[in-house]
Amino acid sequence: MACNLTEAATVRQIFKVNGYSATKASADPFPSKRLTVGGYEWEIHYNPKLYEIGTY
Repeated sequence: MACNLTEAATVRQIFKVNGYSATKASADPFPSKRLTVGGYEWEIHYNPKLYEIGTY
């Protein structure tokens, strides 16, 4: 399926983690508010326990 880049949707969202250092010990993810881009709904789930240096 071809993609027409002139019709691509762009949205910028800032995901701020208040009290970041206090979240590092949490095993629970922190979801963002849901946003709609290009007819799809998206969420960012920040999970501090899953971060590993060099895996990205």
